[in-house]
Amino acid sequence: MHIKDTREFTLLQIDQDFVDALESKLSNSRLNAYRAYFTCKNDAEVIGAYQWNKAIATAFFPLLQAAEITLRNSIHNSATSKFSGNREWYLMNKFPKAKSKAVKLYKKRDNTWLSPRPSPNSVVSQLTFGFWVNMLTNNYNDSVNNTKLWPCLIPIAFPNASGSQATRAYIHRRFNFIKDFRNRVGHYEPLWKIRDTINGGGIKSRNCPTTPAESIARLQEYIDLILEAIKWMSKERHDFIVGIGLEEHVRTLCTETALKHYQGIENNPIRMNKLIKELSKRRSSAGTISGFYEVKTSSKGAFKGDRLILDIKHLRPPKFVNQLI
Repeated sequence: MHIKDTREFTLLQIDQDFVDALESKLSNSRLNAYRAYFTCKNDAEVIGAYQWNKAIATAFFPLLQAAEITLRNSIHNSATSKFSGNREWYLMNKFPKAKSKAVKLYKKRDNTWLSPRPSPNSVVSQLTFGFWVNMLTNNYNDSVNNTKLWPCLIPIAFPNASGSQATRAYIHRRFNFIKDFRNRVGHYEPLWKIRDTINGGGIKSRNCPTTPAESIARLQEYIDLILEAIKWMSKERHDFIVGIGLEEHVRTLCTETALKHYQGIENNPIRMNKLIKELSKRRSSAGTISGFYEVKTSSKGAFKGDRLILDIKHLRPPKFVNQLI
């Protein structure tokens, strides 16, 4: 059966009225920051760069979510084992800061106790990423008597960390960075706007990026840092993320090619009837079809000769992952 698509498609017209309306919602200063940093030649390129930033934020989120959940489970399971199976170890008096935060989840808004008592799994799942990152601070360290979490639990919670990475301070710095970046992603801040790197002594150890290419290179490094942190805790979780294609997708977006496509600058269209051949070619050369493709449609078809930008995310069903890793 052949069903004709009779929908009408209208190109978005980026005129002054449209830009004025957008600026009234986003603020002129925000859009001007994009205009200046990406040396945009017109308003369409500014809006394209803004949309690109939103796209990379969305693509980073699965990696950040995996880092948060894996950290939570690694610390909780390790601590439960250390304290003789006590799944409410976070209520122990030796952890006053953790207890003060966790106990709130056992109470109603009027400060009376919940009944029935919440399960440890319910409480743990509600504790914030900041709570678990704070567990990596020196407050939970006892290198003399090993009565707290660290350093004795590092080989258990982070079995794949080694050398200088297998220290509480190093791991804390990494997850504090991931938490701060997660917050920026969650608020759709300009991810390309990266501050100077300041070391523990308050000294600038690395300058901030000053060009789009430098920002993109730094974002690629961020992917490495997040994936490495996940691998410290679980090689299986790391390999699963890579295997199903989530890493490929975010790396594809964090490129100058992706930025140019969103801005409408990249112009190398292929005809619709050549798309499958192009996808097969890329699969053979790169092992994935994740990427951007500009397609020139037929003037007689539904899109009436429009050029389409396809952002393809090549995800693999979990049942195929073992064949790839």
